[in-house]
Amino acid sequence: MKSSNVPHLAPPKKAEAKAEARSEAKHRSPGPKPEPKPALAAAGESTDPAVHSLIAKRYHAELSGDVNAANAASAALAELGYK
Repeated sequence: MKSSNVPHLAPPKKAEAKAEARSEAKHRSPGPKPEPKPALAAAGESTDPAVHSLIAKRYHAELSGDVNAANAASAALAELGYK
């Protein structure tokens, strides 16, 4: 009498499949990780021309050293809900 004919001696099929899947998973190399996307400022994502105008005014004021104008542009952006 063969051992495969006796149900309690035959290895369970599900256990074999699980063991084989684990073995394959160990040998698989992980795929390349996607590069992280750069974080964008909330104001830069806007399509509103007024927001971009304020961004330009703030940038120009910062470059020229006019702190009051830069703060005013930042405050105007904050009133619109942007950074």
